[in-house]
Amino acid sequence: MQATATEIRPCCLDPFNKFAANEVRRCLKEGLSGIGELAFYESGIDETALDKLAPLFEICLENDFPALIHTNEPVGHTYPGKTPNTMSQVYTLVKRFPENKIVLAHWGGGIFLYNILKKEVKQSLKNVYFDTAASPFLYDSEIYRLAIKLAGQEKMATSHMIIMTSGLIMPGLVIPNLNSGGNRRRR
Repeated sequence: MQATATEIRPCCLDPFNKFAANEVRRCLKEGLSGIGELAFYESGIDETALDKLAPLFEICLENDFPALIHTNEPVGHTYPGKTPNTMSQVYTLVKRFPENKIVLAHWGGGIFLYNILKKEVKQSLKNVYFDTAASPFLYDSEIYRLAIKLAGQEKMATSHMIIMTSGLIMPGLVIPNLNSGGNRRRR
């Protein structure tokens, strides 16, 4: 039986902490279904961050659990929580961990747009899902239609909180009603 979010001790994860892998194991043992949202506010997702993620991603891969990584668009206005991630850093992340299920917060900073390239990018994104959280605050509503067209509805995940506590990646669990701008449940 899986624990509910209120039945487990809070899990706090800093990938740079030497006990991070132990914390991941503890959290997963207590019922969490993945790790994240992990963010790198100082460095972006640089080589040091990738090295720190490696043992955590190994645990997730062994348990078939997703990892949620904070990403954001690299251009536009600055706001609290915006990281210095580059598109190249996000792409390097998914290429370094090709077998892991990775959920990229906030549309992966727009990396789904590169899904239309004919060569390697689409294959590199095969295990990547795009979280749509905060979309109404950051993007025009056209983002939903565009993302579904370019990446596929099966790659959309509306709430990373649902993913991380449900035990399943359920892409498209809730999709926007493209006609009214609201949300509707997929049946």
